Amino acid sequence: AIDPGRRLVHQSCAECHGEAGLGDGPAAVNLSPRPANWRTVEFQSQSDACIFWKLTTGRGAMPPAERMPEAQRWQIVMLIRSLGTK
Repeated sequence: AIDPGRRLVHQSCAECHGEAGLGDGPAAVNLSPRPANWRTVEFQSQSDACIFWKLTTGRGAMPPAERMPEAQRWQIVMLIRSLGTK
C-alpha cells in the first residue's frame, strides 16, 4: 500500500504537505493555518482512524477527500505512517 499511497500523496497532497510530508509544499506559504507536518510526534501519535477521518472530512483549507475511494484514503494513511517522525 505504500507505493500507491505515495502516488496519491504526490497527486493530491504534496502541493500543501510537501513530498516528504513536512507541511512545506509550494502552496503552504499562502495557507493559514499551515498544513500539518505528518512527521511530528504529535501527528504520528494520532490513531489511524483519526487521520482517516481528517482526510475524509477536510480541515481548514484542506478540502475533504470523501469522494476518493475509501481504499485510496487508507493507502494515504499507510504512507503517512511509513514516514515516521523526524
